[in-house]
Amino acid sequence: MFYSSLRLRSAAALILVLALGCSSSSSPNNPTPPGATTFSGDFGWTCASGVNCQDVFDFTVTAGSVLNVRVSNVSDGSASQVALYGPGVALGGTNLLTGTNNELRCITAPSCSSYTAGEQKVGVTAATTGTYRLAVTRNWGISCGATGTYNVQLTSNVGFQVGTQTVQDGTSQAPGSECK
Repeated sequence: MFYSSLRLRSAAALILVLALGCSSSSSPNNPTPPGATTFSGDFGWTCASGVNCQDVFDFTVTAGSVLNVRVSNVSDGSASQVALYGPGVALGGTNLLTGTNNELRCITAPSCSSYTAGEQKVGVTAATTGTYRLAVTRNWGISCGATGTYNVQLTSNVGFQVGTQTVQDGTSQAPGSECK
């Protein structure tokens, strides 16, 4: 009986360690339960030299959901861009935030240390039910250095299912950025 109890506690401790993870950039600081209307977390980039690198988050929403995307608390020296891709659309395809293949970046600043406000887009309606991909990119050309941090928040008027972070520090496939 003692051995079974000890083994059960050890298994529970292992599950807890695996659930907590070991990097704040690979899991949100506030995990989202199924059917939640908000997903948020603090993440970070470490980009290869000369690369616009991105983190990508997948989530499933129903048609008609109205989504708001916000990237904020961007660390000094980083300029962020965002893209939202519909079901079946490859990264670098048509971005629902701009209507083009470009990522959204509206903040302009006199220096690389002044982009901390991030980007946002409100009122994007999901046309179909399925898995959407949210890409948060660090623009190498106007950022300072190779690393940075940010907070991402996605809200919806209808409950949705958050999947996982499927890309960390991957190369952006978007050809550029624009403000719309």
